[in-house]
Amino acid sequence: MLVSTGHFLNIFDMEKEKFHLIIDMGHGSNTPGKCAPDKSFYEWKFSRKVGKEVGARLAKMGYNVHYTWLEDREPIYPADMMLRKPQLNRALMWRVERVNELCAKYGTKNCASVSIHANASGDVWDEASGYCVMVGKHASSKSKRFAQLVYDEAYKRGLKGNRYVPDEHYWVQGLAMCDRTNCPAILTENMFYSNKKDLEFLKSAEGVEQIIQLHVDAIVKYVQQL
Repeated sequence: MLVSTGHFLNIFDMEKEKFHLIIDMGHGSNTPGKCAPDKSFYEWKFSRKVGKEVGARLAKMGYNVHYTWLEDREPIYPADMMLRKPQLNRALMWRVERVNELCAKYGTKNCASVSIHANASGDVWDEASGYCVMVGKHASSKSKRFAQLVYDEAYKRGLKGNRYVPDEHYWVQGLAMCDRTNCPAILTENMFYSNKKDLEFLKSAEGVEQIIQLHVDAIVKYVQQL
């Protein structure tokens, strides 16, 4: 056992004290599209609801939690400007810079980032369904392990869906929030809001609760394995 300020702490407690989770909540009220075909679901609202509650639960458990952005709209740009691709990219890079600023402050090895999203195969109804976790093209072993832990929590809850799942239990893509951030980083795609069955799940209290808790459980396991 390790002793700190007169109290006995196990190794996990020590890791939890120095670990810093950075939560990024995908898109914003001024991001074009990113909604169900019937406009009954907006990704930015979902990502904020999930992300804020994940952070609140972990903070209550004693974890250090940070956010790239808490406002409803995307940072920096008003709605009319966000219609232009360069502005979308610059707002995204602002989020990346925020993650890297926190890494510089607390130490890259002490940080991990999760960007929370929901998926869509287009702007019309489609059959694609299920849970996905993304890592960058140059993902570290810690990023890959983090992604596997999140996917496995989703799988345990019956959220596999009908898509092919790689043996590694994560998908590799060139994503700024994964490739350009300095710490271990993943992006979660929490079911398909372009699929009517997935959408019903995402709009339900039970569905939102499952999505929140699977993130919490996976993050706790990730820190336990550091």
